[in-house]
Amino acid sequence: MARLKVQNKNTKAHHEAKKRRQREAMRRLRESRRQDPEKYEEDKRKERERYYRRKEAGQIKTIDQMSEREKRNQGKSGGIEVKNTILERKMQRSSSLNYKKTHHLPLQSRKN
Repeated sequence: MARLKVQNKNTKAHHEAKKRRQREAMRRLRESRRQDPEKYEEDKRKERERYYRRKEAGQIKTIDQMSEREKRNQGKSGGIEVKNTILERKMQRSSSLNYKKTHHLPLQSRKN
């Protein structure tokens, strides 16, 4: 009888596969909850409560609490995120696989 090769659970590939499965499961769960209006409203209410709790605990800063440097950095990182999103959408819209392979648009660095 042939033995199957068992993947070591401590490998990076195993951890990546496990994370990928968890992300997919969470995506399916959120999608199913989004389909039910009552559950969706409940999720939004819980998220709002969580946000206010974190804000009161000081884990989230509002704009008026930020220094000028923090405001600048926040604006910079937001601009980079917008550029990255636009580039990703352009790549998704292009239907040709050759275009995707040969004309890859580099994403902006998130650390600047």
